[in-house]
Amino acid sequence: AIYYRDDPLGQGTRDGLTTLTIDGTTLSNAINLGKAREDAYDPSSTNNSALVNSYVAFQPDIVVMVGTAEVIKYFMTPLEAAWPGAVARPYYLVTDAAKVSDLLTAVTGNDDLRTRIRGTGVTTTAESAPVYNAFQIAYGQRWKDAGGNPQPANLSGQSTSYDAVYTIALSLVGSTDTHGHGVA
Repeated sequence: AIYYRDDPLGQGTRDGLTTLTIDGTTLSNAINLGKAREDAYDPSSTNNSALVNSYVAFQPDIVVMVGTAEVIKYFMTPLEAAWPGAVARPYYLVTDAAKVSDLLTAVTGNDDLRTRIRGTGVTTTAESAPVYNAFQIAYGQRWKDAGGNPQPANLSGQSTSYDAVYTIALSLVGSTDTHGHGVA
């Protein structure tokens, strides 16, 4: 599942992940078949109980959360509280903007949750600068404000979040448990 902030950061990361291949099909095809889901959220929403309940019913193996502090406080924490005890809980992939005190509070004393969270935190280096510059150009061409001006690609770590979430998702999909079953 992809739970993403309905803004350029969330939409761009979601768009990038839709070509990810899981179990022989792209994520976008899995969404069309009802085997995966994507949900945009309004960052000002503080009550996501209907969406939390629908995720409990859907029971995804992996939840990619693209947003800032609100994904922890108003989605992951309530989802964890509502999750049925006998059902395997999901892994969470969070972008660097969600590494906030609410996340630390949620995992403190909860090793099960702590071990199911993966996140991003990539630093741009001299070697990656040409790729980053290309990303900035492509981002500005894709995302424009109401006046048609390119949106900056250096806010909230958009490029690094996209790259890192994609890498983490691929690694989780490719990993297996001790019985040889895929995690995803």
